[in-house]
Amino acid sequence: ASMIHLHVRDADGDHSLDADDYRPAIDAVREAVADKMLIQITTEAAGRYRTDEQIGLIEKLYPEGLSVSVAVREFFGEDDDYQASGVFLAGLREIGVLLQYILYTPDDVRLYRTLMTSGLIIPGYHLVLFVLGQYPHSTQPDHPIGDFLACHDANVPWMACAFGADAIDRLTEAVRLGGHVRIGFENGWLLPDGSVAPDNATLVRTLKTAIDSP
Repeated sequence: ASMIHLHVRDADGDHSLDADDYRPAIDAVREAVADKMLIQITTEAAGRYRTDEQIGLIEKLYPEGLSVSVAVREFFGEDDDYQASGVFLAGLREIGVLLQYILYTPDDVRLYRTLMTSGLIIPGYHLVLFVLGQYPHSTQPDHPIGDFLACHDANVPWMACAFGADAIDRLTEAVRLGGHVRIGFENGWLLPDGSVAPDNATLVRTLKTAIDSP
């Protein structure tokens, strides 16, 4: 494990983009792992936050030394200023922030490529994340990884996360297709036998065992 994708919650247990919620969590991770892992914060809106609120979180945290994960469909929303979003992300790149673009569907991959072509997402080193499976109670179609790769630019490093009881199998497939993977409680908590994992480390070890198997 080389990176931790970090979400925080408010006092009511809801997804939070409050910098005051993030700071103690970042400090606690840094105290535990020092520079052995890259910390990635997320601006995912979760149906609660506008683009300007996502930008506000990053501005308050000053993320030099961090990675930032943004959902393309949320950060470049229909009612938002695409140009302003692109300029802001370009500024993050200039201070060395590793950006990751979250792509929930093949249509998101196509939007991401359009933004790249138009210059609103600047080519160069960044990551994309394919979301496999479904959030609980989601009605969004579940696309196989091949649908994402079919419209992805092979020159951009990619990774995958997965939801559901078959997450380990799907992530193992992603590795064998050349991707990186993310696993942990934000995406699910079940082991392949249906039992609840006691911690994130168990999920990581289980996935690594599957990947190492012939």
